[in-house]
Order: sequence, then C-alpha cells, then structure tokens
Amino acid sequence: MWLYENHPRDAGDMILETIELMFDGGRKGGRDWTEFFVEGVFPKGGTGTFKTSGFTHGVNLAQGLRYPTVLYRLTGNDSLVQQTKMAVDMAVKYQTSVSGTIIGDEHLGALSPQRGSELCMTVESIFSYAFLYRFHGINNYADKAELAAFNAFPAAMSPDWWSHQYVTQTNQIRSGNLTENPFFNVVSYANIYGLEPNFPCCTVNHPQAYAKYAASSYAKINESSVAHILLGPTSVETQIKGKKVKVRIPDWTTPKANIEMNGGRSKSVAPDDSGLHHTTILPGITTLTLELPMEVRVAMRNSSASIYYGPFLYAFDIPHTETHHQPLNWTDRKPLPNDEVHPHSHDYVLEPTKRWQYAIDPDSIVVKTSPSTVKNLPNPIFAKDAPPIFLTVDAWKIAWPTDNDTAAWPPIDPVVDKDKKEKIKLVPFGSAKLHIAQFPVAKLSIARHARATPHIGHIHQATSKEVGRMGM
Repeated sequence: MWLYENHPRDAGDMILETIELMFDGGRKGGRDWTEFFVEGVFPKGGTGTFKTSGFTHGVNLAQGLRYPTVLYRLTGNDSLVQQTKMAVDMAVKYQTSVSGTIIGDEHLGALSPQRGSELCMTVESIFSYAFLYRFHGINNYADKAELAAFNAFPAAMSPDWWSHQYVTQTNQIRSGNLTENPFFNVVSYANIYGLEPNFPCCTVNHPQAYAKYAASSYAKINESSVAHILLGPTSVETQIKGKKVKVRIPDWTTPKANIEMNGGRSKSVAPDDSGLHHTTILPGITTLTLELPMEVRVAMRNSSASIYYGPFLYAFDIPHTETHHQPLNWTDRKPLPNDEVHPHSHDYVLEPTKRWQYAIDPDSIVVKTSPSTVKNLPNPIFAKDAPPIFLTVDAWKIAWPTDNDTAAWPPIDPVVDKDKKEKIKLVPFGSAKLHIAQFPVAKLSIARHARATPHIGHIHQATSKEVGRMGM
C-alpha cells in the first residue's frame, strides 16, 4: 500500500491487483484473519481447548493483529477498524503475558505463567502495536508496544546480546535443559540462554525488535510537525515546514505530568485524543523537558498479583548460579563445531540457589533508588543490578510446588504467619533472568485486593524525566 500511495510510477492498477491477489490467496489458503478475530472463534483457553491451526500459532497471531488494518487501507471498510480493536482486546485478555507479549510455545498458552513466550512473538508484538498506533492514534497501542519492548524483550536476552531464549516464562525458576517439558511444541532446552535453543527463527529475527522500535519512535504529521511517539533513548534529525512538536503522553503516567521549555515554568500536559501534547518551538535551539510521574500499579490475574512501576513490570530476581558451555545443536543436543561458533557465543545454564516461593502483600510496596545511581544510566541497563530503581514488598515463604520442572501455578490465598514476614526486593523484569512476576497474595491482605483490576492499584508517585533537544 505504501508503494501504491507514494510511488506508483504509472503502475497503480497493477499494484492494486497484486495486493488484491495476495489477500485472495490468503482467503483461499484459510488465512483470512477477519474470520478468526470473532467472538466465539478466537480461543479463550490454551492448547488442549482448541484445534491448532495457523491462526493459533503465536507468532502468526502477533503479526495477524495488523491484518484488519492493512485490509482497511485497501477497502476503507470501517468495520475493520472496530475489528482491529476487538482483535487487540481479545489477544490481551486471553493470550498475553503480564510482560506484554503473547504466550505461546509455538501455539497459544492462554494466561499460564508456566508456558513460554517465543522471542519472535515479542518482536512481532512490538512491531504490530507500534504500527497500529501510527495508523489509528489509539494511545494504548503505543503503551503496549513499550510494555513488550521494555519487559518481555530484554528478559529474553543476555545483557551482552550474545545469547537469547527461545521461550521466556512469566515465572521462570531455572534456565536449562528441563527434566520435564512444560511447553506445547518446543524442546525442553528452549528456555536456555544460548545461540540457538530451538528453531533458528529467533536467532535471526530478534535484531529487528529495537531497530523497528527506534524507526517507529518518531513520525512526521503532514510535513508541518514532528511527533515523538515511543519512549526510549532515541534521537532524530529532520526538517519540518512548521514549528509544531508533539510528544506522546503514555496512559500510565499521572495527571501531574508536565513539560517545560528552555528551563522555564513547567506546564501541565494536555494530550489530544491520540495522547499527543502539542508544543510550538522557538527559533534557535529549544530544549523540552518532559516529566512523567510514575505510580505503582497492581494487576490481578487468576488471584495472583503482578507489579508495575511506570512502564516496567517488576519481579523477584531469584538468586542463581551461572555456568556456560559450547552452544549445542538444538536438534540433537550435541556441541556445535568450534569453526561454526564465535568465541563470545555460549549456552548458559542458570540454577536457583535460594527459595523463590513467596506470597506478597501488594499494599506494602515501597519504591527505592539504588545509592549508586548516577546521571548516566549503566550500559547495558538490563544487566543484573544495573537498573537504579527497585521496589521492596512484604513477603512470606509459602509451600509452592513445582510442576513439569517449573513453578506450578501460583497458590491461591496462601495462609501466612504475619510474624514471619520478610522484605524482598523486586527489580525490572528485563534484568531478572530467573524471576517470579506473578505472585500469590498473602491471605492476610487478599480481601483488600479482591476487586483489583489490571493497571489499577496501590499508588506511590515518583518521576521520570525525558529530555529532548531539537534545533530549528
């Protein structure tokens, strides 16, 4: 469609015919996503509750979220805009991890914290949500792109990017060749951090994630203004014909979000229907400082709690040992030849060394900053102990068994002895390679959270500043 709309070169009719043939081929091949994103057809459970198909493959679903909108560009049928919203809502409600990516170890795993999320699903989820925001201007689409980019993606990568997981679990108590397999159609080796833990798709696909995210971070609007639409440490050099700069204000911030120009008085942001705050810049160099107050949010799922602070999911970082060995061929588990492996490439085995079985009291969360915080963030930022902000929460050791060599579903309403309370530390999910991110809620506090819903909960305010420089 981009080629047709921008550079048809007197071949517009042929381009349209080609596009229509592609959609028609998809229909004849049984891949019309408008027939899948329908109430009563879209699966609400995981594998075992539906017949697997190309639609239930998690990577396909992450890509398929774009289908109704791409078709809308061709037909102009307004019902496809509504179907896009329905597709996103159903995917998030029934098949998405608290880290922002689809749950599927090849095929969909519903809301299970045991099942894996394939790295390719994260890559495609980020791209789909960024695309949908750029086209529709619905703010929570951009928030969803950021959620997966800042949580699911770094959790699956080693800090130096030399190794990755094929699948990542919400509650991940070990990373290695599991003695049992909790996954649907990937090998028991698939959650190891390595060169090629399973199919090679993630090895070659993961570098697209942040590249496409950065490319989607800015947009020109009618050549007269530029918009910063995705948060991140990015920059852009461009020219516009006007003086308007627009900055997207995420839904997770508080009403106290403000912006100041050139060190002047701060003003409350006033985002439009697309979440964009409009600013008119001055001649010369203009410095805009955006302050986004953050809050702790408690999201309840299956009577268990997940904790967010701003755009970040927080998790218990399970103490562990780390060993490495020659990368293995995932098909036969034999070491790859030395001449096929870069010296920096290894497969890593992470084994827990302390208990991970805790129930928490979400009302007790306190936001803290590391004493070693400096103006310049550590690089890589998602290395162990690198993120400067952490949370503490009251917790109790509980009985929580394993199942298929991984953590069983979080126990519901575990009864705890209030006198045996501990404080545990929660860190950004992306920096905790072994982690618990979906917690049982201690019995003494469960009543207070009986009505909690995702993205609503206990609030503790702090601020996050983003500074952008733009010369005109």
